[in-house]
Amino acid sequence: MALTRSVLLLLGATAFVLAPALSPELPSFYAAGDQAFAKGGNGNGNSGGNGNGGGNGNGNGNGNSGGNGNSGNANKGGNSASNGSGNKGLGFFNRGNGKNKQAKTNSGNGKGLGGFLNSVFGGGNNASKSGSSRQNASNGSGKSKNYRLPKSERATLASVSATPLEHAKHKNFNAKLGRLNSLKRNYHAYINSNSPHLASIVAYIDATLTYDRLTGDLTIAEEALTAARTLLDETLGGITPYDDFAYEDLTTEELEARLAELEGIDASEFTEDQIAALEAETIALTEALESDEYGNFKEAETAFNVQEKGLEAAEKTVSDDALREALLAMANENRVREYGEDYVDDKMLDWAKEILGVGDYFGKIDEIQEFEDAASDGATPVAQEETADTDETGDKYINPLKLRLRLSQASE
Repeated sequence: MALTRSVLLLLGATAFVLAPALSPELPSFYAAGDQAFAKGGNGNGNSGGNGNGGGNGNGNGNGNSGGNGNSGNANKGGNSASNGSGNKGLGFFNRGNGKNKQAKTNSGNGKGLGGFLNSVFGGGNNASKSGSSRQNASNGSGKSKNYRLPKSERATLASVSATPLEHAKHKNFNAKLGRLNSLKRNYHAYINSNSPHLASIVAYIDATLTYDRLTGDLTIAEEALTAARTLLDETLGGITPYDDFAYEDLTTEELEARLAELEGIDASEFTEDQIAALEAETIALTEALESDEYGNFKEAETAFNVQEKGLEAAEKTVSDDALREALLAMANENRVREYGEDYVDDKMLDWAKEILGVGDYFGKIDEIQEFEDAASDGATPVAQEETADTDETGDKYINPLKLRLRLSQASE
């Protein structure tokens, strides 16, 4: 019975001793406070904080100094808990991580039973350190890795070359065209248009058709002139000049000037043979200029000259400058202000030529010419399938293309 009581007493004492080490917080009765009491003797203790705690009195004093200052006078110090060894009452209850009420985050390293358990089970300080590390990380005090490239290796916008996509180029060009996109419409819209916006292009097409007609007429006139010259050359071939004059490829003006020259020669110093030769040439040339062959030649020559002068004048109306002016007149005013003189550049000019059929291209001009030729033969009426805008402003606008068709039909 006595043995059982002794074992129970030993187990109870062991549990009583280990309880504060295994519990995160001590019950209030384990530590009476931050004051140390001395009784019946001298008790000195070194606080682990920033001061020395001691107490003088009679008797054996046991106590824990919980702060900085003189624990004997029950004065609590600053912000750290005192840890240490000495003659402190129940010092083995100290875990080596004593906490002051004013500063519960500081810890010390005691040499009591608590300190031993901390060193074995890894308590207190490690947690404090890890908490401190987490606190530092959360506060951003730790250095983070920098993944930015050196300045010399960084690319700048000036050094990066961007190539726009093909569809983006087309989109920008179509946006630049604006109202000029109407050139893609059916050729009937050109013929029936009463829109002032399209008037400049219609006038250019009409001028081109006129130029083409003049070119054809000049070709016919040239062929007629060549035929008339051939007949006249046969007549002129029978004339023998008194000097070294040559009757080849002469104009009517040159032939008449030759006759005037022969009639004005002073033959007073000529020999009889020279006088005879001069008179024979004068008579032959006079007869040649009065012949039908010369008359036909003169008429053909006049027609050719008229056609040639008309074609030279028409060349200005179908030049690249004329097409540029027509495109500018049709274009949106805001586009022209935005691009200035460079609005109709070479790219836009070539695009317009391809659409309209200028030069070697086949386009609207050729279609309208074919339609006009068919209408002049009475095979096709004037087109009405598609019309352009009819909002007229100012004077009444007469479409020259429509007028051409009506005149060609009336002439048949």
